Amino acid sequence: MENILKINHDFLSRRVIFSNNNSEIKRIVQHLNKDKLVIVSWIKNVWKTNIVKELLEKLGMSDNYFYFNKDLDNSNEIQSEEHLNNLYNTYVKLYKTPKIVILQNCTKVEWIKNFILKSYNNDLKVLLVWNTIKIWGKAEIEILPRTINNIKKYDLDIILKYWLLSEILVIQNIYLKEKFLSLVQNDIFTKDIFFNFWVKNLDLYKYTISYLSRNNTFFSLRELQKWLCKHMQISLKTTIDYIDYSLQAKIIKKVYTYDLKKSKEISSRVKYYFTDTWIRNSLNCYSLDRQILLENLIFNELRKKWYTVYNWLNWVFDFTFYTTSQYVSWLNLYIHMSEAKDKGQLKKEVNKLSKIKDKNKKYLIVESIPKLEIKKTNYDYVEIVEIDEFLRKLK
Repeated sequence: MENILKINHDFLSRRVIFSNNNSEIKRIVQHLNKDKLVIVSWIKNVWKTNIVKELLEKLGMSDNYFYFNKDLDNSNEIQSEEHLNNLYNTYVKLYKTPKIVILQNCTKVEWIKNFILKSYNNDLKVLLVWNTIKIWGKAEIEILPRTINNIKKYDLDIILKYWLLSEILVIQNIYLKEKFLSLVQNDIFTKDIFFNFWVKNLDLYKYTISYLSRNNTFFSLRELQKWLCKHMQISLKTTIDYIDYSLQAKIIKKVYTYDLKKSKEISSRVKYYFTDTWIRNSLNCYSLDRQILLENLIFNELRKKWYTVYNWLNWVFDFTFYTTSQYVSWLNLYIHMSEAKDKGQLKKEVNKLSKIKDKNKKYLIVESIPKLEIKKTNYDYVEIVEIDEFLRKLK
């Protein structure tokens, strides 16, 4: 038992703190103080454990926590609730009662909720790191992608191609970047899809998620299944399951359309965005259409700022994003990613945005103002902005 404790302690203590994650840690601590139990979730291998280590250091708990990660139990010694209780009791005997219990990657452990309940009832704070187990009434905090504070600090093409994973920022060699991301992607699919949900046909799942990565339109699940069947046979139920598994694993998020004229959400057809652009791009050998990646990047940044994001429709014109803020009810944004090639096309988009008569900000995002030879960038509540300027304006 002591050896298992050491393996888990060494694993967590070796995690690298790449950056300051004060906002995420503040939210976790607030919920821990209020409810004693918090679920931290996001894509596998994307700095959740690093934030846990940072939290322990900032709370002065670096030597007063019980951590068990089932993935580290290579000898399968913890096979029952009794075994885990014995492991915990060994910790207490050696180090005293911990201030916090941290459990990670215990999705397939059927009896784990008994141990969680016991810890909770003993007035211990409990931090769960995984995606698939839900506990009613307890907060789930998503560790969203890194915020781009200054796009000029990095090359936009590099951000679109590889995103801003902390490890990627320190790897300079392109071959090694792609090799590392390939290993991470395989681990996500293997552990969070194939293992957690017992997916039998690996090729069919990869085909489905790869098709989704190239598609940037709205469709129903029935339509998706028909399109997939043009190349590989797949049932509607399997299609629905694969999409649901991908949503649970935080690989994708879905967006509905909001009809401004009818003031209602249209949920019959959905568009899917990838929660990290590198996964979407890697599924296409790092050669996905640039406009798709730019749109996905903006979506991720809006989500990071805690906006609820929709596509939006005004009469027959489809705009890219309509957002509502869960913190400031009046702060709605209208956003359109322009593909205009000249000033004439851009002016038509400005006019369509101007037809929305409320006083909320309307952004028309372009890659380069000089290339379009634009002199005027403000039209009442419509503003033409480049991507980096728009990201700086997000609150």
